[in-house]
Amino acid sequence: METPQDGPDYQNATPHNVPPQAPPAYGQPMPAYGQPGQPGQYYQPVNYPEESQSTTVLVLGILGLVMCQVLAPFAWKMGNAELAAIDAGRRSPTNREHANIGRILGIIGTIMLLFVVALFVLWMLIVFGALVVGGVSSAAAL
Repeated sequence: METPQDGPDYQNATPHNVPPQAPPAYGQPMPAYGQPGQPGQYYQPVNYPEESQSTTVLVLGILGLVMCQVLAPFAWKMGNAELAAIDAGRRSPTNREHANIGRILGIIGTIMLLFVVALFVLWMLIVFGALVVGGVSSAAAL
């Protein structure tokens, strides 16, 4: 990393391997935080072109699972879109877990919705089947 001829290797320095520097001489001011050679100089906030919708996906997933299963497919679709946008670098990855949890809750809520719809259709077939069979029986008796 450091040779006597070259001095510190600042070309390959990262925030974790910045070589230590000697403190300034007595009576000299300390360098401000973030000045060259300080670890703070490497932090650059990243601005993403799109706002994250991770919290929206999580709320829709929770509501779709607990209260209103109609919202669950929207959480699933929005969760997939959010994860794709995070992977593409268009949105901040800080709340990736929220998007993933909301997407999974959306999948579970959608399965529950399909189960309830299937039960409703089965119930309707049984009720209308009983009416038809009952109506045919009474018509045949006449």
